[in-house]
Amino acid sequence: RAGWIVGRMPRDFYHGLLVASVPTRLGDAVDEDVVAKLLRSISTNLSSSARNSVDVAGNFRLGALRGRHVKERAEFIGVTARRAALARARADAAEQLRHAGDIVAGRQTELADCRQSLAEAHALRDQLPKTQSIQHALTEVRVATQSRRRAEEERKHAAAIMAEAERDERGADDALQRLASTLILPRDTEKLDAARRDLHELSSTLTQCEACLGALHRSLANWSAAVDRLQLAYGTLANERADLSDATSRHKAEQVRLHAIEKNIGAEYETVVAERDRCKQYLREAEKRLRARRNERDTAVEARARAETAAKTAADKLQQASAACESERSSLQAIIETPGYHGAIKDQDDQPNEKETMSEPIIVRSPGADGLRELLDAISELLPPDDTAIEVVPVTADGVRQSLLRRRDALGAGYDAEASQPDPATPLIVEVTGPFGRASLTDSLRTVAAQHRQNTGLLNRKQADALRELLQGMVAKELATKITGAKHLVSLMNQRLRAVTTAHRVGVTLRWRRRLDLDPPTARMIELLAKVPDLRSDEEESELRQALSKRLDEARAEHPGAPYRQIIADTLDYKQWHEMAVILNRDGKQAKLSRRTPLSEGEKKLVTYLPLFAAVAASSDALSQQLRSARDGEMPGIARFILLDDAFAKVSEDNHAQLFGLLVELDLDLIATSERLWGMHRSVPALAITEVVRDAALDAILLEHYRWDGATLERAADTA
Repeated sequence: RAGWIVGRMPRDFYHGLLVASVPTRLGDAVDEDVVAKLLRSISTNLSSSARNSVDVAGNFRLGALRGRHVKERAEFIGVTARRAALARARADAAEQLRHAGDIVAGRQTELADCRQSLAEAHALRDQLPKTQSIQHALTEVRVATQSRRRAEEERKHAAAIMAEAERDERGADDALQRLASTLILPRDTEKLDAARRDLHELSSTLTQCEACLGALHRSLANWSAAVDRLQLAYGTLANERADLSDATSRHKAEQVRLHAIEKNIGAEYETVVAERDRCKQYLREAEKRLRARRNERDTAVEARARAETAAKTAADKLQQASAACESERSSLQAIIETPGYHGAIKDQDDQPNEKETMSEPIIVRSPGADGLRELLDAISELLPPDDTAIEVVPVTADGVRQSLLRRRDALGAGYDAEASQPDPATPLIVEVTGPFGRASLTDSLRTVAAQHRQNTGLLNRKQADALRELLQGMVAKELATKITGAKHLVSLMNQRLRAVTTAHRVGVTLRWRRRLDLDPPTARMIELLAKVPDLRSDEEESELRQALSKRLDEARAEHPGAPYRQIIADTLDYKQWHEMAVILNRDGKQAKLSRRTPLSEGEKKLVTYLPLFAAVAASSDALSQQLRSARDGEMPGIARFILLDDAFAKVSEDNHAQLFGLLVELDLDLIATSERLWGMHRSVPALAITEVVRDAALDAILLEHYRWDGATLERAADTA
């Protein structure tokens, strides 16, 4: 009809019609063909291949520029339309001015009424009685309230002090218990009092022993002086006896001579001559015998000197051997006294004696070789018989340390172990710190074994079975919660992913499902776990607990030395029962993403980033929902940050705009670093940019700040 120009195109190009209104008075001045051609160049189907598109929702595409703009009502454009709009605006302003004048007049009337009411109120106030008594009472009430508040604060402070004192008392009691365990002392008061009495008696006995030792020392000193005097007297007596023997010999010789002279007095000359010759012959023979005896004496003196030298050498060797034995005894004694080694020798069967609270030390009283022999005999008594087979495994200190480091994480809660070696010549010391204090490995093993036996006796078989069923029920409930939460998180990610596609209309969804290669018992257990716990029947609960118990028992049989916590974590890892796949949605068809999927490099990057961005958005949605539920909807939301280092590396620049658009569509706030990325795209409504400028010559860094509003880039004024 007259006044309207309609642009028509095939239905696959348009979803509707574009109409342009032309005033009748301008009908001759407007070229309808030009207007119709312009209308035909604009498509109303955004999924078409047209360069320029627009739809009724306000979404538009003009070449590479995309956006959305909607007006609440249709408006004419042009000079006439602007004049009409200006006239309407003036009429509206005049109407609003008239309405405002009416409102001002009404307010003035109300003001006059308020002033009159105020005057009446003042008159009534003057007629009221004085309020001093009321004010005094209020003052007393305030003072009493303050006193009550101070008393309440003092009470709370006293309660806090009492609680702190109770905590200190509990801490002191725990420290006392640990110290008692470390010192291997009883923990109850009666046994401690008995130990104190024993120590007092032992101190008195030691004092008496010291006095007796002093008296014995004095007696030994007196005996030593008497022995010295006796040896001196024996020496004097021996000298006197030697002098007496010499005098007796000389007396006998002179007596013989005198007897010979008396006998020969008055004899014949020939007899005297013969006697003289006989004496000379006897003298010559005596001289010969004297030379022989002197030679024998010299030989005996030399033999005695050699014997004395050999004896001295043997004495030196004996002293050295005694010193070596004493050194070996001291070293072996130090090794045996190393914490834990005495008990380890006694407990060769790895079954500590629960009646023993500490290892009795080996006391050796003799020094040297005798002491070493006593120590070796005492150690031999601790060792098993000779016919007992003992497997000797060579170990080193570094090997023990490495083994201990590997096993520290597997220790129970509250326990820790460390190895030390103050002297390289002594064995390694392994000490365990736990709830019972600090002790050697053997003593800690004995304490833990005793506690284990005590705890084992507290539970009978039925109670243990009931506790195991309870724990397995709790584990099953926790597994069901984890599986349900994983499904919910994947669902939230898919909700985000359905609203996002690439420029080529390629979408992505995630598929998280049970693996197809599971054995039937495991598949049945997962089926029961996937069911809501409140909807499972008693038979299904019993079946689920039995399945869990069977899997845990099998894992325990395969790994008997592994901690129960590790067995549960490895055996009941629900992630290994499921598989995650990325599904491509293109042209109404779905295909699993793989290396052979025909995609361009840019599309591969986009498809890779899509699940990652969706995971962050879904996690933020779930966390925000939890916080709202916890605070009854008072909390508006949480920060939805995603941090990228060297953002979109190895991604072509023509795909950057779409990646930024994905972040905007997923309502994520980006914090990124890049050497070449600025992010100035129409798909980004706002962006703060900081450029780091380095000057190597000046050794300085300059920060340039910019703002991007979706259309223009402006330099901020606070550049530093």
